[in-house]
Amino acid sequence: GNGHTPELMTKIPLATLNVWTNCNPLQLVPLAEEAATLMPDCDLIVLENRAHWPQREEPEEFNRLQIEYRLK
Repeated sequence: GNGHTPELMTKIPLATLNVWTNCNPLQLVPLAEEAATLMPDCDLIVLENRAHWPQREEPEEFNRLQIEYRLK
């Protein structure tokens, strides 16, 4: 396993921004939605028409989302 168990996710003490993509064949959106419900303070953003690495595919958008989240 990768160590990301549901029990551990419930114990994340910090606000979390989960940036996901809808075109990743191995990591489907329902997985991100489930994870977001487990984390105490998680915001989920799903980027449309992106694959596995949004930080490489759309670095400006990814960085903008991260900065906006941290500044809120």
